[in-house]
Amino acid sequence: MTVSESIRGKTIVLTGAARGVGAAAARLFAQCGANLVLNDNGCEADGSGEDQAPLRELARELRASDGTVEAVFGDVAEPLIAKELAKVALERFQRIDALVSCTGIGVDRAAMRLRESEFEAAFRAQLWAPIRAAEACHAALLDSKGSVLFCASPDAYLGTARRGATAAASAALIAYGRTLAAELRRVDVRVNTLLPTARTRLTESSTLFRSVGEDSMPPRDPANAIVYLVSEEARDYTGEVIGCAGGRTFAIQTRETTGLFVEGGATFEHLAGAFDEVTRP
Repeated sequence: MTVSESIRGKTIVLTGAARGVGAAAARLFAQCGANLVLNDNGCEADGSGEDQAPLRELARELRASDGTVEAVFGDVAEPLIAKELAKVALERFQRIDALVSCTGIGVDRAAMRLRESEFEAAFRAQLWAPIRAAEACHAALLDSKGSVLFCASPDAYLGTARRGATAAASAALIAYGRTLAAELRRVDVRVNTLLPTARTRLTESSTLFRSVGEDSMPPRDPANAIVYLVSEEARDYTGEVIGCAGGRTFAIQTRETTGLFVEGGATFEHLAGAFDEVTRP
């Protein structure tokens, strides 16, 4: 069975769908013949405001190409919107095979100048929205033995300047996703996290995209990884953190160094004399 064949007829709930990586994934899922339930609140890049037009336009585009699409407008961090999303999927398609969360915003401010409201906005979009969506779809995913895919920012690992709020929220989502994967492994529900590096309205002002060609790292690259990771071809993978940057796809894994061992515990004098042993691979 090919990836496309394993996606055909499956019901995919996709949040953060109207633009960027989410929209690119929606188009690929539609090409593969999936049933789509799309969600977005059409906010600005910083999380402010809302606009139904981008979601409506995407749904119209996909239906014009014979896609099977439902659209639920609103902020999925609101439990009522998350529940409505799952309800629409089940009433229309009777099942949910995968949840893909692509929600996120961009907060551009030096770490020591971040406002509490900016942290709250980042955590709402990057952490609470995927958590609420997962909670709403949980029972249906247990029935289908389906898949969850969270999209987070690589800033969680890179320590990118002026991206502290996004980095913190993404790191929290990665930790949550790995925990959820451990809990749901026994019931055959997979949970993975993708860290896409792609040119979108949230990233195009970053230093990276000032130094590469305008056609490099399009959203379609991570969208391909999204489709693969929720397909039956990826059934053996759960708890993974996968990076995708242009033509490169890779796993991000955390490993301990051999470290320094001192019988009875290392004092600060021990550490001062041998800290290279702690930090060396």
